[in-house]
Amino acid sequence: PLIDRLVERRRALSGNRVILKHDSARAVLKALAANEAVGVLTDQNAALDSGVFVDFFGIPASANAGFAKLAAHSGAVVIPGFALWSTERCRYILRFFPPIAMTGDAQRDTQAVQARVEAAVREHPDQWLWIHRRWKTRPPGTPPLYENATAAART
Repeated sequence: PLIDRLVERRRALSGNRVILKHDSARAVLKALAANEAVGVLTDQNAALDSGVFVDFFGIPASANAGFAKLAAHSGAVVIPGFALWSTERCRYILRFFPPIAMTGDAQRDTQAVQARVEAAVREHPDQWLWIHRRWKTRPPGTPPLYENATAAART
């Protein structure tokens, strides 16, 4: 919670408005209807009921399909962008990439978005940090990638 509040405050410093998860679809559609830009963090683990499994660094990762569905439904242009640290300028610079065409196929569109995220991480691995378990949700029947804390304490 403390980290969440800190990150939320930092994101709002430049005039961004944080949209919370519980009302995100409605708020995003409203912002898009008002011709506002909407940024979405797509490199997060998704629960089994809201995600689709995509290849991410060669490992099946559950990614939220809602982003692709919302983009296809709204007709919004999906422009990947990343805040990258510039040593020369001593600040973060937003770097944008060519739009990703949405096909309406949530699985394919989510994979395309995740491929762009993976490419950015590969280009700048020193600038990426996941403080959550990116591969926590596993395909049914697949063993977990992370050791259970209780089991680890016993060994």
